[in-house]
Amino acid sequence: MYKKLLPFLLLTLLAACQPSSPGPRQIASYPNGGEAPQTYAPPPALPSTTILVYDASLALTVWNVEDTAQSALQKATDYGGYLSASNTWTANGHTYATLTFALPAGNYDRALNAFKRLGTVTQEQVSGKLYAPYSGQSGWGYTSYITLNLAQRLETVQWPSVDVTDARPMRTLSAAFGVLVSLLGFLLDATIWLVVVGGPFVLIGWGIRRLVNAFRKPSILEKTSKPEA
Repeated sequence: MYKKLLPFLLLTLLAACQPSSPGPRQIASYPNGGEAPQTYAPPPALPSTTILVYDASLALTVWNVEDTAQSALQKATDYGGYLSASNTWTANGHTYATLTFALPAGNYDRALNAFKRLGTVTQEQVSGKLYAPYSGQSGWGYTSYITLNLAQRLETVQWPSVDVTDARPMRTLSAAFGVLVSLLGFLLDATIWLVVVGGPFVLIGWGIRRLVNAFRKPSILEKTSKPEA
């Protein structure tokens, strides 16, 4: 009888020794490669408003470097700026200057246009930086830098080459033509000054004279009331 029950007892012991299988698990609960999933923080948000501050560099050719430098300094002062750096030198008998002005960023456009009118622009470079406003600052709280590179204008008359032994008459003609151009320019400038400055005074004098003549002119009744001789 014990021999018949022995297989049954062995099967019961084997079943009791087997570990219980775990219940079903969701696929997402298994980590990939046995490591916990990594999380990344989002990048910091950009400020809602930014201010773009410009800097510029202008190369100008002018007739007189010193006078133009003084005019540029006056214009920078008018727009709330000041001279930050300057350098002046002479090469081959010509004067050159480099001036750097610091101005409020809010006056950058107006100051730049004013500087361009001082001469002929031969080169222009513009750069800018983005700034986040702080404590309610606007464009007036930042500084723009404008650099002027001034060079003396070289105006020469190009004459055709003439194959002659003595070239002095051609040089004399060139010099005389230059003097003539200078005189014509002076006369034109003087005429403009006279018209602009003296014109209003001439018109005012002419108007006053017309009014005086109108008051002095006898009326028709006065003419008819005069006794005949």
